[in-house]
Amino acid sequence: MSEEDDSWKSPALREAEAQLDEALVRSDELQDEIDQMNLPPLEPRVATEEQVEAVKAQADDPKAVPAMRVIKQLVAGGEFTWEDVVLGKAYAHPRVQEAMATDLGQFREVYQEFEEGHTFDEVLEARGISGAMTSIGPGTTAPAGPSADDEDASFEERPVFGSGDTPPAPKPKGPRHARPDDDDDYFGGSPFPG
Repeated sequence: MSEEDDSWKSPALREAEAQLDEALVRSDELQDEIDQMNLPPLEPRVATEEQVEAVKAQADDPKAVPAMRVIKQLVAGGEFTWEDVVLGKAYAHPRVQEAMATDLGQFREVYQEFEEGHTFDEVLEARGISGAMTSIGPGTTAPAGPSADDEDASFEERPVFGSGDTPPAPKPKGPRHARPDDDDDYFGGSPFPG
């Protein structure tokens, strides 16, 4: 038997071949180890009626994500059953994968906007959503709670945040410090002898 002339191979190619050979040997060793293990057989997974109903309800929701709407179409077309969906079999379908990739792309966009320093409200407004109850992120604040003037108001008369009403600005309080040289609120004055 004659050896092939491999003088044309670059050192990088020879190294890659050697690594591949090592990986194949290790793969065979691992397969032998697995074959020697006494693993119990896997129990077949079964979809419960509660799981099926929960997935159906999620798919019927008008706000369902695109992937769930595609799954609903595939079930209606007979390609899958709701049990298949619960067991995860429908998620490998190319149309479902495509819809999931679209959803993931939107999440990446939102994440990127937060990384760029946009506030929660700015991200929502960019998607046509307004009236958020709170802002989240550096430099933002949550809406003010009831003011001291509201203490006499009944629960029904207090403003509801997120309803489009802007809470009134808090009334300014008196001067913060009694003396200009008293600039340390916690200690009631400077902790250092003057």
